[in-house]
Amino acid sequence: MVERILEVAEILYNNGIDLEHLQLSKIVNGTRIYTKILDIRQDGIDVAKIIEENELDGNLKIGESIGKLRSGYKGKKTIIITEEEKRKAETLGLIPREMARREEKMEDNKAKDADLSKQEEQLKTNGISQDDNEESLDELEDKLQGLVEKKKASSQLVKDFEYLKSQKDAKKGIEKE
Repeated sequence: MVERILEVAEILYNNGIDLEHLQLSKIVNGTRIYTKILDIRQDGIDVAKIIEENELDGNLKIGESIGKLRSGYKGKKTIIITEEEKRKAETLGLIPREMARREEKMEDNKAKDADLSKQEEQLKTNGISQDDNEESLDELEDKLQGLVEKKKASSQLVKDFEYLKSQKDAKKGIEKE
């Protein structure tokens, strides 16, 4: 099915039809009517001649076919599309550029998520889970806080010791006189 859609689309594209901006359907009295090849109207293009010269079925619902192809492109299971077919569909203008960019970003994000999952799995294999890391960080933070408090206390003890020593020395000085 995908192969046939791409063949027809390539014929239309090669004859100057802008497929990226083609209206795929319209609603008439609450019913969706898909665009047929015969319905295509673009300035300076004789669609009837293209149909005749290429022996195309003018009643082919090209709008529905492109819609299904786009669903497959997005990864929906309605239609299976290979990477090569995706690239060809992009080239022919069947996939709007914005949709292609969005899908590319989504693929990049999936790859990044997979990398993170792989790294997390390696940590688990090594006996360290993300929860363990968080617990370890919490324990280290508690220990550090304890050390800071001990340092403050010891600093105060040193100050108190120095004060007492100076008081004792002062008292000794008064007694000598």
